[in-house]
Amino acid sequence: MKRRLAAILVADVVGYSAKVQRDEVGTVQTVKGHISAFEPNLALHHGRIVKKTGDGFVAEFTSVVEAVACAVELQKTATERNQSLGSGDQTVFRIGIHTGDIIEDDNDIFGDGVNIASRLEGIAAPGSIAISAKVFEDVDGRLDLAFKDRGLKTLKNIQRPLKVFEIEVGTAAVPQRPQPDLPDKPSIAILPLQTFSGNIDDEFLADGLTEDLTILHYAEYLSDVPSKQYVQYEVPILEHGHKVWHHVTQMNRDAFVPGAEGLDPDYLEQVIRAYLETNNHAEGRVGAAQAFLFEMAALVPFAVRYFEERFG
Repeated sequence: MKRRLAAILVADVVGYSAKVQRDEVGTVQTVKGHISAFEPNLALHHGRIVKKTGDGFVAEFTSVVEAVACAVELQKTATERNQSLGSGDQTVFRIGIHTGDIIEDDNDIFGDGVNIASRLEGIAAPGSIAISAKVFEDVDGRLDLAFKDRGLKTLKNIQRPLKVFEIEVGTAAVPQRPQPDLPDKPSIAILPLQTFSGNIDDEFLADGLTEDLTILHYAEYLSDVPSKQYVQYEVPILEHGHKVWHHVTQMNRDAFVPGAEGLDPDYLEQVIRAYLETNNHAEGRVGAAQAFLFEMAALVPFAVRYFEERFG
């Protein structure tokens, strides 16, 4: 076994399982075509694919700058290839990059460098690149890129929270969808709640509603996932101008799945991103904010399947 420092790039296809269910042969061929198209860029930036995972791959670089520059080119290549494919065949990648100590054994690599890169890939937005603070320090000022600070993230099976930055590689990284007409069926719009009264109690109430009254939490409740637990607590509800405390029973999201403390805090957002790929929504602007309109009857079973496939 050999131990050394390296920059690790992990790439994965967004919504791969759903794509395979719709068209297994076509999806496998499309993903293979993307990865084959990536290989010249990997070689150009002195990287090599260590292993392929069916819906992605793990690559190793000797230079952090080369790894990030290569990741940007890979996302651009995927976007260009998607433009020549039908909407159902388009494939979007997430990429995570970390630099750290790795162990090489039997032509495979292991260690924190690989583990963290894999977790970063899992929290990256579709079509983007998530990097650790160590990678950011090495490339900031050396590459002409825009970085978004995503703050500290708790990653699964990683002992300490990690500061994460994200690189958005153009708005075309995610395939553009046609805008459907607004449905005439009962629907639900998921929007943030905000109070304008200036009363801190009202603000607390609005925050509580935004946090707890969500369809995705209902889907969590319905899903068949081991180790689900429930907690009881009190919340204030404004009744006839007076704050009244009520007992509430709620699923303990910290015990939603074994090791749930390692879940990305934005994992509910990932469910919505996955659902948007099905194109069963309408979108537009409400004031200055972009808003999405979902069919509750379609979103709930989708989210239940999403949770059970990953955590069941």
